[in-house]
Amino acid sequence: MRSLRVLFLVASIVTLHAQDGSWNIELLSQYPLPYANDIWGWEDSITGRRFAFVGGYSSTYLFDITDPANPVLIDTVPGAGSIWRDMKVWNDRLYIVHDIVYSGSASGLQIVNLRTLADSNRVRYRNTYPGGFQNSHNIFIDEKGRAWLWGSTPGNNYVVDLSNPDTPRFITDYAIGGGIDPYIHDGFVRNDTIWGGHIYVGRAAASVFDGNTNTFSYVGSVVTPDQFTHNVWLSDDGKYLFTTDETSGAPIGIYDISSPITPVLVATFKSSRNPVIPHNVFYKDGFIYISYYTDGVVVADVRVPDLPVEVAWYDTSPFNSSDFKGCWGIFPFFNDDIIIASDMEQGLFVLRSRWKPAVRIYVRVFEDSVNGTPAWGVPVRILSPGQTYVNGVTNGAGIVKGGFTDSGVYKITVSLQDTTFIAEVLLTYGETDTIDFIVGRGIVGVQEISAFPEQCKIVKGNVAMCDQPVFIQFYSADGRLLWDGKAGEAIIPENAMFMCIDGKCNKIGLISVY
Repeated sequence: MRSLRVLFLVASIVTLHAQDGSWNIELLSQYPLPYANDIWGWEDSITGRRFAFVGGYSSTYLFDITDPANPVLIDTVPGAGSIWRDMKVWNDRLYIVHDIVYSGSASGLQIVNLRTLADSNRVRYRNTYPGGFQNSHNIFIDEKGRAWLWGSTPGNNYVVDLSNPDTPRFITDYAIGGGIDPYIHDGFVRNDTIWGGHIYVGRAAASVFDGNTNTFSYVGSVVTPDQFTHNVWLSDDGKYLFTTDETSGAPIGIYDISSPITPVLVATFKSSRNPVIPHNVFYKDGFIYISYYTDGVVVADVRVPDLPVEVAWYDTSPFNSSDFKGCWGIFPFFNDDIIIASDMEQGLFVLRSRWKPAVRIYVRVFEDSVNGTPAWGVPVRILSPGQTYVNGVTNGAGIVKGGFTDSGVYKITVSLQDTTFIAEVLLTYGETDTIDFIVGRGIVGVQEISAFPEQCKIVKGNVAMCDQPVFIQFYSADGRLLWDGKAGEAIIPENAMFMCIDGKCNKIGLISVY
């Protein structure tokens, strides 16, 4: 099978799932908690026992989930009263931090000896304050055993050596250069390269740490889609960066960081159901796992990063709004199909994945087979065996693409004036194929104004106005999505070339102006 990477799709993707609270994810158990924030997991390589750690307001809950259908609360680690708690595991130690203290005194960096927990079900922990550290918003531990304490008090972002697991050693207080706000809400570190989510300036920024001099060099940054960069995570191969913006309806950003000086946005992804707030994104084996607040757990196949495809979700929350409620965190890193998640109002969820890898189809339309001239503006429909479909028009490269979750025979229809071209292709889970059509020279396609909805007009030269709210998209000449949303009118971005209404698209210069 062949695959082809392109910049964008001018299309509407319609996918229907039963609204029964889940799709391709099975609930194994739930354990109610009065207030839950972040979550992490650990499997004991000696005993095979499996654990979940869930942050609460004034403690961290330690669960044995070896039997995923029957989680057992073993113990709690008391701490300062805070609505923000985060934790990570290094070897057989659990390291816990919290943010702003609302009651009690700061707990610093708490250390839990997981070996005592695994051996005797009796937890041993201690509070430490390396370098005067009091609290931080998040913690990340890199492959060299350094803890990065993001959003620290005092200071900016503490770096701590965990070589002695019970007596952390303060290394330095990290503040990025490049004129960027030093506060990092959450971050990811690999091979001495730091990617930070600078939430208050809406940027994901990279810098390099020199462990010999304990100094940092600024590399580059990128503004994330909704400019409120909450968290970042890297693909396993380090080629792609995934970001969340903690705002209602914000997409997940997917960036090619082969040149970290100038990251390139290759795609965005949104939950298929509600315009809610994405919180955290994680990557594992070609899939991203997103805690989507009141939408719960959402999973997308990003094995082809420029065409992410939603493959599963589980709604942990009874709420259906853009509030700061619902699913806070996810831990997808066990070595099987078990996922654990935390919901602020509902507690701990133990889940099992049931999805299959996505199917992707790239349709390429050419005016001739000799010169390979792309045919722009040709209507294309891709219909899956499950009756989900993509309706689109070819872009400047003559391409329409679609991602699906069905195995079977796909039907591709290319319409050109009075002629229809049809092809069928058999694809199974995880496959990507490219289908080429040669349709003749002199293509007109959607330059015929009848292809565009009559209820929408352009007025005053730069305002799109429709009779009623519709789904509007604007794209640049190179295929970047500039704006989308459901509205009755919208200001046309300065560099927009294409406008789409409910998936029917046209070149802006060819739409009637009033």
